Amino acid sequence: MNTPKYGTKYPIRSNCSSNNTNCVIDDYTAPPENDCCTNCSAPCRFRYIRKTSQKSDQGHEVDPICNNELMKQIIDKQTDDDINKSKIRIERTLRWFLGQLFGVICGNGDFAYIIQTKDFCQHRKGNITCYIFRPY
Repeated sequence: MNTPKYGTKYPIRSNCSSNNTNCVIDDYTAPPENDCCTNCSAPCRFRYIRKTSQKSDQGHEVDPICNNELMKQIIDKQTDDDINKSKIRIERTLRWFLGQLFGVICGNGDFAYIIQTKDFCQHRKGNITCYIFRPY
C-alpha cells in the first residue's frame, strides 16, 4: 500500500457489506504530520495538508519541533524531575488554559513518534523531554 501524499484526496470505502457492495465512497485527505525523535541525528519534519509542505494556513514556516509558544511555556513551567507528575500537570494546565484535550508524552531517554496534528510542541527541561499535541 502506498503512503498517502499530503494534500491529496483519496477515495475510501466505508459502510460496506460483507461482500464489499453498497459501499459509501468518501474523500480522505491526509492530515498534517509531525515526525520527530529526541536525541537522534534525523531532523524533525512537519508535513502540512497542502502540497507546499512546511507552511501553515497563513503561509508561514512551521517549526517542526514546536509550533506553539504557549505550549512550550507550559512544558517549561510544569516540568520537574518527576516525569509522571510533570505529565499530569502539563495535561491539566493545557486543559485549563486552552479548554481542549491534549496528548502528553514525557521521558528522559530517546523516543520517536509520528503524530497527525496541527498543534504540537516538544521541549526539554533538564533531563526530561515532553511532547504535547492536540489530537487531529
